Amino acid sequence: MKQEIRPSLSWLLLAAIVFVVGAGGGTALLVTKIIDLPKGKTFIVPSTQTFNIDRPGTHTLWHDYRITFKGKVYNKPEELPDQATITLENEQTGEVIPMSESWHSTVTSGQHEKTEIGSYNIEQAGTYVLSVTGLDDEHVFSFGRSYLKGLIGAILACVVLSLLGVFGAIAIVIVVLVARSRNKRRMADRAIGM
Repeated sequence: MKQEIRPSLSWLLLAAIVFVVGAGGGTALLVTKIIDLPKGKTFIVPSTQTFNIDRPGTHTLWHDYRITFKGKVYNKPEELPDQATITLENEQTGEVIPMSESWHSTVTSGQHEKTEIGSYNIEQAGTYVLSVTGLDDEHVFSFGRSYLKGLIGAILACVVLSLLGVFGAIAIVIVVLVARSRNKRRMADRAIGM
């Protein structure tokens, strides 16, 4: 009577599932996060813009220096002129919100390039007025909720899930193959000893 070697090779199917769930789940998480990135509002400056902010937190101001906006092509230097003045004020309280120093992040998407001017820590929901003056010609800015922390978190989660999937699958394969090899050897030793 032929004995079956344990564990069954069907355990390798579990390794494949762990790999797919880990790598696929991590990738799906990252893609979902990228699709759900806050878009913000894009506008021409110099101007005054009003924003109804319902979610306190960090909001970032960008200089969209290479962009086609409302049918016009803008191709500006990345740096703003020194005379540019930017203020953000809470309309209800009159409080001027200080701008935090920029990380000098740059984002490129196709023919669109933008660089971070700075960010604002908005502590309460409300209406805010952004005023940009001191520019001799038109530039394009965008303003919206910061997505950097969420994106970095999603990238880290993607890496961790993918690594868990890969190394988990490898571990299962190794354990199954080593156990099968030992059991095969034991069965052979028993057959010789009979």
